[in-house]
Amino acid sequence: MQKTDMEAYLRSDLRGVVVDHDHYMNEKFANRMRFSFAHELGHFFLHKDFYAMIVFESAAEWKEILLSLPDTEYRYFEYQANEFAGRLLVPREDLVHEIENALKLLELNNMLEYLKADPNAVLSRISTQLSRPFGVSTDVIERRVDREKLWPPYV
Repeated sequence: MQKTDMEAYLRSDLRGVVVDHDHYMNEKFANRMRFSFAHELGHFFLHKDFYAMIVFESAAEWKEILLSLPDTEYRYFEYQANEFAGRLLVPREDLVHEIENALKLLELNNMLEYLKADPNAVLSRISTQLSRPFGVSTDVIERRVDREKLWPPYV
């Protein structure tokens, strides 16, 4: 662990992940760090060829390399690692199950009409409940349900 201005990054030799000490030691960042580790695993599995072509020794050197990438290439590189992390930490079948449970609760509380009227507002309110079993942020859940067209659910 070291003090960096990056939460985490995969070492160029692929032998570990360097994490920011302050984030790692702070419980309020637990979900974020869990996602960061999964994200770096995504780079490990998806981008080994890229890492084989570069050498860097510090967070500053790594940032220089990232900043030198064309914007579209960098965004795709990060998108792939984010997708990997989201799918690893939040398996689709389990997410669908949690959504079904949330729908049952909405039905019990006579909230289905509200869901039909404003599904995004309902998602905003229940995303904390949906994210809790997976130990991820509400942003991860909201992106997953949007990308996989799981929301709004058919009611």
